[in-house]
Amino acid sequence: MKFADAPASPADRMTGGGPVKRWSFSTLDNFEACPKRVWFRTVQRVKVPPNDAMMRGNRVHDGLEKYLRGQVDFPDAALSEVAHVQFWLERLAPWRGLAIMEPRWGLDATWAPTGWWDDETWLWAKPDLVGLDIHDPAGSELTIVDFKTGKSYGKQLKHMRQLLVYAAAALSRYPSVQTFSLHVWYIDEKDDSLDRQIDRGAVQSFRARIHAQGMALTSETEFPATPSPRVCNWCDYRDVCDDAWRKTK
Repeated sequence: MKFADAPASPADRMTGGGPVKRWSFSTLDNFEACPKRVWFRTVQRVKVPPNDAMMRGNRVHDGLEKYLRGQVDFPDAALSEVAHVQFWLERLAPWRGLAIMEPRWGLDATWAPTGWWDDETWLWAKPDLVGLDIHDPAGSELTIVDFKTGKSYGKQLKHMRQLLVYAAAALSRYPSVQTFSLHVWYIDEKDDSLDRQIDRGAVQSFRARIHAQGMALTSETEFPATPSPRVCNWCDYRDVCDDAWRKTK
């Protein structure tokens, strides 16, 4: 497989050929939990109304984005829901007006940059915050941050993997970057963050592995269910899925 930093043939640019043409980390995470969940969400486009936690998370994200863009100088109504808001605003302050907020990165199957809705787009990545080190004129370090609401317990491994997908997506957009500074900030928990620095070579190795997993997703045509209490009890499609695990009396 030739990636974007090496000459690519037409065969390299081929996607999996299944009904899912584009994927994101959340799509892959759902696919690995239960392929049928992706069949409902992405192939059949079964709509699920957002729950209270999702709506609150969206409000907090919007409030943080307004602050970082310099649109507000004080916590708005959404951020007033955050117990430790002042701590996080102080931590975010150095990035005000400097960071790129929620860039929409599209990539083809060689991980070359594309537009978000281009026909050849195979992967979508949208981190919350991206910024180069302003003290490094060579642009050799890139910071990527994702904000999370709710509890962090048991989710750190998944969240860091999501950041690594973002770093892999940034490789072709930032060819001079040699170090990726990755951070998950748990906004509801004071001074709780997941932080990792990783070099370019390690991100390239990760990209090769995640590429195979993305290709498996976009090659899938059957989307078999993998029911279990752990998977089904938290699934949005439990009530409409004939294969869902249900406790018997």
